[in-house]
Amino acid sequence: MKSVSVPLCLCVICCPTMEPLLLHRTETLWVVAKPAGMLVHPVAAGEGGTLADWIAECEPGPVHLVGRLDRDTSGLVLVARGPEVHRHFARRPPQRRYLALVRGHPPDAGVVDAPIGRDPHDPPLRAVRPEGQPARTHFRTVRRLRDAALVELVLETGRTHQIRVHMMHLGHPVLGDRWYGREGVDVIGRQALHAARPAFADPGTGASTFVECPLPGDMATLLDVLA
Repeated sequence: MKSVSVPLCLCVICCPTMEPLLLHRTETLWVVAKPAGMLVHPVAAGEGGTLADWIAECEPGPVHLVGRLDRDTSGLVLVARGPEVHRHFARRPPQRRYLALVRGHPPDAGVVDAPIGRDPHDPPLRAVRPEGQPARTHFRTVRRLRDAALVELVLETGRTHQIRVHMMHLGHPVLGDRWYGREGVDVIGRQALHAARPAFADPGTGASTFVECPLPGDMATLLDVLA
């Protein structure tokens, strides 16, 4: 009888960390937990201490990041080990699942389908604009709190600041966000947004894979305070 190889689902659970942490490593990719406050890559000449620097110290050579996170967003980043793997993820992007603490009580679930472009009044920022690029964010309320909620979000597109802009557009800005909404900036020192669970087909084995990272300490503490 001919044997059939069936891809398995691999799940890795990590603990929150204040330093980068390599959670999952294969011949084709790494999954790294990035703490809030760390840049993914330099934004100015000579800027160091980034996640890309940390990865290069672990394994010298070109760093091929699959997507990026804002400095003050914590969570998981995929690193392709080589340009071919990077191109694989360009063709088959991972599903990106986030957790956020937001103001008020959004609906139980829904989709924000609103194009995003540069804010004409403040070009470094983004805003919902009719002429912007298509952007879709799926959301689900996980837990209702006192005038706040823990929300799970899945990106269908990957625009700059997409979750932050879409939640403000919905009327429920991310707590701690100093650029969009400015709600709760006195209770947490950064936007309460965490890349919790990327899911993807491993480019080497084809196995359905997800890696999960629970809320970091600052968001977990705020969740308890708001309960």
